[in-house]
Parts: sequence; structure tokens; C-alpha cells
Amino acid sequence: MARNKYPQETVEKILSVSMQRFLEKGYERTTIQDITDHLGSLTKGAIYHHFKNKEAIFYAIAEREGRQVERDMQAIRDQPGKTGLEKLREMFLYSVSGSPQYDLNVAAPNMLDSPWLLAESIRSHFTDVIPNYIYPVTLEGMRDGSIRTEHPKELAEVAMVLSNMWLGPMVHPTTEEEIVPRIRYCDHIFRALGVDLFTPELEAMLERSFLEILRRRDSASGPQ
Repeated sequence: MARNKYPQETVEKILSVSMQRFLEKGYERTTIQDITDHLGSLTKGAIYHHFKNKEAIFYAIAEREGRQVERDMQAIRDQPGKTGLEKLREMFLYSVSGSPQYDLNVAAPNMLDSPWLLAESIRSHFTDVIPNYIYPVTLEGMRDGSIRTEHPKELAEVAMVLSNMWLGPMVHPTTEEEIVPRIRYCDHIFRALGVDLFTPELEAMLERSFLEILRRRDSASGPQ
């Protein structure tokens, strides 16, 4: 068999097509054959040459999108002339509006049914997101007075666990009726912890984003 002269182009095509299929059908209902059917001249063998299975494809997509998220989060963290609280708000707003993670949240399998994905998400938050982005701006907010805490590291960890494991529909099972009360109670918790995080704009964006994720997931998992 002739050697592929452009392996990276092949990988990118597989990832792009796979992401589209995950968004349209849902992760669980998408098969390797579904992906192959939309790859043109590429075969199932080409997929398995680069990826062990569907999980490996999704993991590679998450890594690719994660690199862009890192660049964007660094830019927010390093902005001059803004308080720590302003940066923290901007990070949260970015995560539910302009981030590549949004489509990943729609396409992802249910984390409670996917231990590999849940474990990777937890690992990423505690080894990368919290120490490199959330903790630095929380510490900055404590120093400039915009965040009221004497425990910036612990606050950063609690904030990420609360927002990623409980607030949104990616891990904790959620219905449309529960979205708004959950956002409001989360706002109450943050304020009690010394962080006036939720502006009206952020609350509205969270509600729209979470409802859209639920509806798109329901659509993808419905009858074909």
C-alpha cells in the first residue's frame, strides 16, 4: 500500500468529520462506519491506522480544541488593567459563549456513563485549568480587593468543581426546569464565598447555553 504523503491532513479530516457526526447524531450513536461514510475516499482502515477506537478520536478532538482554549485563557489571564474578578467573569463568559469547548459539551458522551472522559476532565481541571488560570486570577482578585477571600487556592478549586460538576448539564443530570434555579443558587453560593461572579449578562448566557446544550443533545439522541 502506498505511503500516505500527508498524514496530518488525514488526521485533521478524520477529526473534523467525526466532530460533525458527534454533533449531529450524538457520541453514543455515532459509529466508526458513520464516520467512514463521510470521509470520501478514505477507508475505515485509514481511521484505525491513526486511532485505536472512537474514544481515541474524541480525545484527540478535545486535545485539539483544548490548545485553542489555552491560548484564549492565557490572553484573558494576562490582560492588563483588569481586576481579578473581571478576569474571572470573562473566563466564565468565554467558557459558555466563545469557547471551542461549547461544541465539545454538546457532542460529548454522558460523563457519568463514560469514566474515561470524566476522569480526564477532572485531571485536566486540577492539573491545568485551576493552577494555570483560575487560581492566578483568584489570587489577583484577593490582592486587588475585588474577591473577598483568604483562601484563593481553595476557592479556585471549589469554583471549578461547583461549576463543572454540579451547575451545568455535562455531568450532573439536569432538566430544563432545573437550569434557572440551579444558576441562581450557584450565584448565592459564590457570593457567600466572597465572589460576586454572576452578572445579569453571565446568568443569561449560562441559561441560554445550558438550555441549548440540553436541546441539541436531546435532538441528537432522538429518533433518526
